[in-house]
Amino acid sequence: MRSTKTERRAILFRVGGLGDLLVALPAIALARRRLPGHRLTLVGRAEYVALLVRAGIVDEAMPFDGPKMTAIFAIDHLKRELAPLDGVELAMGWWNRSGEWPADEWWADRGVGRTCFITYDGSSGQPISRFFFDRTLGFFKISSSGICNAALDDHEEAAARGVSIDARGGEREFIQGDSASPGELIAGGLDDLFDDCARLALPAALIKKALDDLGVRELKANEKRLVVHPGSGGRAKRWPLPNFIEVARRAASRGLHGVLVTGEAEEDLEPSLKALAFPPGWTRVSRLPAETLAGLVASSTHYIGNDSGPTHLAAACGARVLAFFRDDNLPAWRPFGRTRVLSAPDLASITLAAALPVVDDFLAS
Repeated sequence: MRSTKTERRAILFRVGGLGDLLVALPAIALARRRLPGHRLTLVGRAEYVALLVRAGIVDEAMPFDGPKMTAIFAIDHLKRELAPLDGVELAMGWWNRSGEWPADEWWADRGVGRTCFITYDGSSGQPISRFFFDRTLGFFKISSSGICNAALDDHEEAAARGVSIDARGGEREFIQGDSASPGELIAGGLDDLFDDCARLALPAALIKKALDDLGVRELKANEKRLVVHPGSGGRAKRWPLPNFIEVARRAASRGLHGVLVTGEAEEDLEPSLKALAFPPGWTRVSRLPAETLAGLVASSTHYIGNDSGPTHLAAACGARVLAFFRDDNLPAWRPFGRTRVLSAPDLASITLAAALPVVDDFLAS
């Protein structure tokens, strides 16, 4: 669908991998609720952002390195013209760490009057997902009663929300866990809203297609399916592969069918996996498109994996999740949802004997 000059638009930025996108999901879903009349464009990795398009959270995906973004961030040096952002009233972004980003004047020159860019502060002690969500709440002036600081003038209100207002009325996020953060200014009772915004509700047609493509059947009432993902982008973030294989065998002995999933980041595990014979009712798949992986975890009851994008995806899609994490990646990257976490300074120090009682209890849930 093409935008028109009268269409109200907002452009959102979340650049990075699948896990990076999903920890920002609650904040992005909140923006959708607060901007019901706007067309939302989410800039990021198109394959992953497409999941949010299919779920109706944003209206379109735009790759950060695509021609449209190149045009927006470039100046026509022959005509000295700036690429306009027709109809875009608000630019928002969520960053893991501080870095250079265009100032308010840059956006104002392109016709964007309001900006909100939120940078995670590791000293906050919050997961990234909740930090982004709380600060986005502050930007939209939400309270449990729907009213927040209504009596303040514009500049006082902006200061309370952690944004600055320039002479032209533009706003820019500057807080990074200030003592008077928006999350602290808003009354309680928002946990349910966070949980609701953190859920990635996928269309039934997407889930059915994923199962058909994989040759996996839909679950009947009271049946369980376990998805095991033994990989991660960083090898130091992986619990040893033999432990995952034993977990799959243990699940099979309890009558659970399942799927072991690997991706391009786990190519080094392929030789070991190819040599294995999997139990009856179990299959192995690799390099799944994001939509297929999403459909699989959304249709499964349980998931076990490491600190990885698929783990965040399973949590967002509502599966029960057991995740293995290095201590130094918590609490920042803790998944939301129905998630249990086993952590240690070194994942190899989490022995199979120590983990199996937790695994058994998890699978019985």
